[in-house]
Amino acid sequence: MTQLLWQIPALFLGAFALAFATNWLSLIPWRRTGSAHWTERARLLWPARVSATSNTLVIPAVLYLTLKLCYPQAAGAWFLLVVAALLGAILGTLSMNREIFAGYDSRRLLQHLAAFWVLHLGIWLFFLGGVALMPEEFGWVTLPIIIIILAFHFFWQYGLNLKFLRLVKLLKPATPRLVQIVQQTSSKMRVQVKEVWMLEGPMAQAYAFPTTNVLLFSNRLLELCDDAEVSSICAHELGHLTESKTTLAGRLLGSLAIFPWLLIKPAMNYLGFFGLVLIAVLMFVVLRFSRSLSLRMEKRADQIAKENELDDGAYAQALEKVYRENLLPAVNPTNKQTHPHLYDRLLAAGVTPDYPRPKAPAKQTRMGMVMAMGVGFLVAANFILPSLHGGKPLIANAPTSYTNSPPLQNPDPQPIRLLSF
Repeated sequence: MTQLLWQIPALFLGAFALAFATNWLSLIPWRRTGSAHWTERARLLWPARVSATSNTLVIPAVLYLTLKLCYPQAAGAWFLLVVAALLGAILGTLSMNREIFAGYDSRRLLQHLAAFWVLHLGIWLFFLGGVALMPEEFGWVTLPIIIIILAFHFFWQYGLNLKFLRLVKLLKPATPRLVQIVQQTSSKMRVQVKEVWMLEGPMAQAYAFPTTNVLLFSNRLLELCDDAEVSSICAHELGHLTESKTTLAGRLLGSLAIFPWLLIKPAMNYLGFFGLVLIAVLMFVVLRFSRSLSLRMEKRADQIAKENELDDGAYAQALEKVYRENLLPAVNPTNKQTHPHLYDRLLAAGVTPDYPRPKAPAKQTRMGMVMAMGVGFLVAANFILPSLHGGKPLIANAPTSYTNSPPLQNPDPQPIRLLSF
């Protein structure tokens, strides 16, 4: 147990330092383009953002797997070690967000980020708890855990997420202006809306929740766009509320992409390394299906917005304003994203941009790719090297287990699915 006294703070500090350093270095190309066109700045910022997001999970995995390789007893307290590393990685990303949103009030930004991470970390920890409690063999304990996790997930999808956002005061009642715009647009389109809320945050955003017929618009979006532009964005979101029940079922299926990881312990107990591969492949297939479905629905919603805009070109103007404000790339890194390329969306809306088609951004930074590959290498090493070493720890005199430590298993988060503008 005394090993935890240095391993927990070591993983926390190591994750913080790695996240801070990799994020700072990844922003160097973006910092050098202060006077460039917004599409170029967004293109260079994208891989840094992707790597920062993935590294929040990858860094804890790398540190924990490295520690477990050297000290096999770390497997007994994986939950504490991973949570410590996860907190360190999250705190290590704060400076990056403050630099990107330098024009936003620092206190409000920190409030927004704190609520965001409490929201996501709470979901992850709930899912990790299910992984930890899952037995290594399928039995009578397995089914109740699955039911509880699924029930929480669907309660979340059907309104619990919005209640949390209201609890942490990120959601506020819609302004009279927003209420009037939504009422006029929904009446014109004959689409019923149950609730409209305003979301506090630094980005211009809008969300639709087909499960509850609720719309969210950020305060920054309302500051940025005029009434005709907000109405066109509203029409886009209302388009999502008119999706078929089959489409909604497909979206709910996609939201369960990470769910198979709940069964990682019994899967590996029965199938070994193949169980890990099987779960990873299943997640990949569901994610591909989910992205393909989302892409089709976004194109459909874009067409609906174009057909219902109050002024010609209002939707295209709103799209470009949102992407420019949020520094999102005008061309996606691949054609397999959840949303079409902005450049193509503008052309489909009847507007030709006054700049040439930008280059696609890199998928992520080189450091991010190295870290991601490191996870795969360390997973394989944790399976292969101990057997080659006779089952002994790689560091001499390292104990093989903690006293009174429960046998737990590796984590994986359950993401939130939102239909974003």
